[in-house]
Amino acid sequence: MRYLSGMDVPILYSFRRCPYAMRARMALLVGGVVCELREVKLAKKPTAMVEASPKGTVPVLVLADGRVIDESLDIMYWALGRNDPEQWLAADAAAVIMINDGPFKHHLDRFKYPERYGEDPIEHRDAAITLLRSLEVRLADRAYLGGSVRSFADIALFPFIRQFAETDRAFFDGLDLPALQAWLAAHLDSALFSEAMVRHEPWAPGDAPVYLGAWSEEASRA
Repeated sequence: MRYLSGMDVPILYSFRRCPYAMRARMALLVGGVVCELREVKLAKKPTAMVEASPKGTVPVLVLADGRVIDESLDIMYWALGRNDPEQWLAADAAAVIMINDGPFKHHLDRFKYPERYGEDPIEHRDAAITLLRSLEVRLADRAYLGGSVRSFADIALFPFIRQFAETDRAFFDGLDLPALQAWLAAHLDSALFSEAMVRHEPWAPGDAPVYLGAWSEEASRA
């Protein structure tokens, strides 16, 4: 683990459209964590980010004491372990996350980027839909995956379901998945998602800091 110094708040290296980074940002917002947001251009990753996390993928959270967390779920757990006002950690999310981050993500990538994998995108699209139908069943009698309120599982999965839907939105909207479609629409319309998706220019050394969340004005004066 690499230790850095000289920071008053955590630094988050992020890429706006990355689903892993999206769920990390939303958990940090819910947890009330003030952090400096550094938007990354993936074609030209900042040296400071790669030094902190040599694997070179986002998100990367560099804590004020220099510790580095570079897995999205670990960032979510860290943020909510500090402050969990919506009690996201009370619901068991392990099973649905394992399916999402494993087989669903496998099929999603091959549907969205068929030229990268050289495989039949329709085959993988249909396999992904089979997994989405299990979420449809889960949502048949509840507004969210864990029950009547938004929880960890919803935010962990939402960016990936969004990515699948946006790959061919007309096709997704025509599927017989009304509960899942309503669930997705609710997250897309949420204030939390809007806050997490504010657009920023890629960060470069020497730039004035940009802060994640509603605390940016207060943090900039600190």
